[in-house]
Amino acid sequence: MLYKTLVRPKLEYAASTWAPNTATDINTLESVQRKAARFVTGTYDSRASVTKLLQTLQWDSLKTRRDMATLKMFYKIHNNILRVNFPACIVPLRTVTRCEHSYRFRQVSTKTKAFPHSSGLI
Repeated sequence: MLYKTLVRPKLEYAASTWAPNTATDINTLESVQRKAARFVTGTYDSRASVTKLLQTLQWDSLKTRRDMATLKMFYKIHNNILRVNFPACIVPLRTVTRCEHSYRFRQVSTKTKAFPHSSGLI
């Protein structure tokens, strides 16, 4: 309960705009949650599966939670629930086939590697 109240909100604050994209950064954040799972359950045995502990606690990975937060933010901006100017670089695709839905957007390409994994929502 303390983890969900005090720690996780700090790890997720504004995650839809700053989400880490390198494996090192993602693993660093996930390690905090994994240590918290050991602490909450009192299971400090190095042979114990932390993945099973997370499943027992019904905690989604922080990456999954960040992805969901980004999708929710995108939905709110696209549907004018949040009053944020929709970035001009995000353009809906107008061609729809039988196998696709009408809510597709053109993937933004970048010429540099400065912001290749940015959600484009800022």
